Amino acid sequence: MTEKYKITIIRERYQLSDNEAKTLRTAYTVHKNHTSNRLDRLGNVIEFLLTLEQWVDIWMQSGKLDERGCRTGQYVMSRYNDIGNYEMNNVFIQLHSKNAVEGNKGRERIVTDAAKKNMSNARSSKPTSSKRLAAIRKANTARIGKSPNQLVEFKGIKFESIQSAVRATGFTKYKLMHHPLFTKIE
Repeated sequence: MTEKYKITIIRERYQLSDNEAKTLRTAYTVHKNHTSNRLDRLGNVIEFLLTLEQWVDIWMQSGKLDERGCRTGQYVMSRYNDIGNYEMNNVFIQLHSKNAVEGNKGRERIVTDAAKKNMSNARSSKPTSSKRLAAIRKANTARIGKSPNQLVEFKGIKFESIQSAVRATGFTKYKLMHHPLFTKIE
């Protein structure tokens, strides 16, 4: 089956535009390539055995495709117990943070002296006070409407720029700007 035919199947099955289907194919290819040369927790080579259609079906059925990514609050495709291949009946969608915790279970953590010093320095610096946070929020609220940047709205929340919306949501700029709930405010 040719790549063009695979994209056509996905586009028709989920009523996607050509660009959306191609974006999914790219995400699939990146995921598949990222898997090469990795070992599971038992030391076995991890193979990526999912077809493009299976990969898209798993994400679509999860309802988390728009929240896919490796940042806090985003979702990833995981393997049960972090063992085995990426294949049907051995994968599921879960929060990236839970996957990271699961992936580190039972692994020895080696911390160098330099890393210990950095962690100590980070802990000793003063956290931002609640008064300071309130002042930052107030200043940001006052700037909305006065910013030279393009005001935008995403899921009913106004942002002073596309970049601030990207930082707040964790979406890429492309994904955010093409989301159906994204609008530019005149």
